[in-house]
Amino acid sequence: MGGARAEGIAMRVVALLSGGKDSVYCAARARALGHDIVAAANLHPPAGPAGEPPAQEMDSFTFQTVGHQAVAGIAACMGVPLFRRAIAGGSLNQDLQYRRSVGDEVEDLRALLEAVQRGVPGGVEAVCSGAIRSDYQRTRVEAVCTDLGLVPLAFLWRCPQPRLLREMIEAGMECSLVKVAALGLDPEKHLGKTLGQLQAHLEKLHTLYGCHMCGEGGEYETLTLDSPIFDHGRLVVDSAVVEAEAGTGVGHWNITALHVEAKDGAEGSPQPEVIQTDASSNELFSSAAAGEAPDFSARADGCEATVRCEEGEKYLLLSGSGMCSENTPEATQAAAYALLSRFEVFLKGLGLDWSNCITAHLYLRDMGHFAAVNAVYCSIIPMISPPSRCCVELPLAAGTLLLLDLLVAKGSTSTEWKDVLHVQSISQWAPSCIGPYSQASRHGPFHFLAGQLGLVPETMALKEGAWEQELPQALVSCESVARAAGTSLLDYTLGLTVFHSARAELRGSSCDVSGLDAVVQDFLLNALGLGDDSFGESEYRRDDKAGRNLCVPILYIQVPRLPKDASIEVQPFLYAPLPAEGNLDDDPLPPTGLAGGPKEPSRGWYRGLRLLPVCEDSGDARGTQGSALIFDGMFGSCCSGSKCANLSGVCEDLAAAATETLSAAKLAWRHSIFCRVHCLPSVGSLEDVRMELQRAFSARGAAHPIPLQVAPCSALALGQQEGLFAVIQLVAVL
Repeated sequence: MGGARAEGIAMRVVALLSGGKDSVYCAARARALGHDIVAAANLHPPAGPAGEPPAQEMDSFTFQTVGHQAVAGIAACMGVPLFRRAIAGGSLNQDLQYRRSVGDEVEDLRALLEAVQRGVPGGVEAVCSGAIRSDYQRTRVEAVCTDLGLVPLAFLWRCPQPRLLREMIEAGMECSLVKVAALGLDPEKHLGKTLGQLQAHLEKLHTLYGCHMCGEGGEYETLTLDSPIFDHGRLVVDSAVVEAEAGTGVGHWNITALHVEAKDGAEGSPQPEVIQTDASSNELFSSAAAGEAPDFSARADGCEATVRCEEGEKYLLLSGSGMCSENTPEATQAAAYALLSRFEVFLKGLGLDWSNCITAHLYLRDMGHFAAVNAVYCSIIPMISPPSRCCVELPLAAGTLLLLDLLVAKGSTSTEWKDVLHVQSISQWAPSCIGPYSQASRHGPFHFLAGQLGLVPETMALKEGAWEQELPQALVSCESVARAAGTSLLDYTLGLTVFHSARAELRGSSCDVSGLDAVVQDFLLNALGLGDDSFGESEYRRDDKAGRNLCVPILYIQVPRLPKDASIEVQPFLYAPLPAEGNLDDDPLPPTGLAGGPKEPSRGWYRGLRLLPVCEDSGDARGTQGSALIFDGMFGSCCSGSKCANLSGVCEDLAAAATETLSAAKLAWRHSIFCRVHCLPSVGSLEDVRMELQRAFSARGAAHPIPLQVAPCSALALGQQEGLFAVIQLVAVL
């Protein structure tokens, strides 16, 4: 699977080139980050009838073809061979998530990249493309890369366009407009002009009409004449004519002659090396496609997997454990296979599948076994609409190698109700998810974000320094994901968990809760003073009608180890406002239950939330300060802890907090979405805690076992309140 060499390691890259500014600048960014551009690849229109030259432009949902005649010269300027293929397919599969389809133009991309893999000595490891905002284009490149074992790179993804255009010009990108199709762009006046010449005009159009400054709305297309990555030469246009479509405002700069001019110090004009890869047919499954999936079942018989299903009205929680007497990567992998296979059978038995899964929590006894477990996870869970995921190491009992829980929606998973943000490309925006786990998964009015480490997105390496550097980076990544999904930590946080590693001192300094909390609270208050463009191009705009920051308590959980030996991992739980919620002043309430309405998942109810204290500290050893977010008759969530050291006392405290929350929200136990409990191992075994909690819930009116996951940890704190033995997180919704 792609991504094996993505973490901070230079890769051999093929640049997908259209000839425009975005694809060339992405290649330049890749090289600036230390990657080696070893080849270029281009898809172009097919030849015309009777052997006529290809048209200047063809109708394609995925590929830009304007200026394709100059791509060979661009590759010569870069000093790399160019692999080309005529587009034989059409835009047949127009779903956002691409599935392999005979006759689709994406299969031409697959065949082209296979030819690159075969034809470049030493092979290639990654593909860079110039995607900025097109999910349609990005997901197709990612789908092909996944199948071919290549890492997708999209270093311009969600870059704020005003800043990106300025960076391109300042970097020395000389790009001329070869097509215009927007109000304010005149074919006679603007075609052939460079971005530098038109920068002020494009800024004006952006202000007046909201035009995309980088042309992402189809306002214009460009041809790159010079770039920082053009080491050997530059393109010079010798002659061109303007061809305008009468009455449409659409025009092309048809280049009739150009040549490659050597740059200073180069000997002679560079000559292109072009490898044409056209084939007579466009097969669905080609010879270079990824091999058969590995078989993980051989060792599974030696493992034990237990699965539990507990249901609420709208959701169910699948939880389970994988056990084996050995504690090796192979044993953990086998246990993971046994557990996931049981989950799959369980889902099918309920008439559900993986698309119903909203979010997953994966807990390992040894984080050193993560790669082995992840391989199984990727082999079983589909890439289409995958759940978000959080993974940490926990102090599990001997013989228990992993725990896994899946929150599953029993109702609709149509795009109106469920959608995911799954970006596999490495970019400057947020850490990539190369595999079947998404950055964010929405169901109804809720966003379940993946756990974020303090990774630098462009390199996928941890931010240099200790937790003081990692935590702000992780929070920025969380906010970038949230804003791309149309929400924000600053306004719509319902819960926030910060996992911190007991090994943090190995990276510089150990984590202290007061220091962690100061950084998190400062971020939630004003995003650490960072400007909006620090979070990428956003689907979310803050205004005075935005949700209120209710100072939700933050749960800090110390664990033995985190992925990549990180110091911290941050996981937010957010409300998902709808775009129309700015006009709900006269009707702020949802017409039906939040998790079950036939039309609209949410209608501005977040503004009616109240923050209530629960389990106030009585001064003795029992109870501690916690809080609940309440919307009467609609929603309730609590986060509360216990200072009691014995099993029965802990469970009584947590059950009392849950009961108080449900009562204040005027909800019943059956409305519970999930209940997650973390406790110190000294409180009791996980099964003892589970049984005692369900007994305490039953004594307080729960007619059936509620969706409950119990997990151990090394230390707990709510805000700056430390010394807790257990914490409960309960969410209930009508």
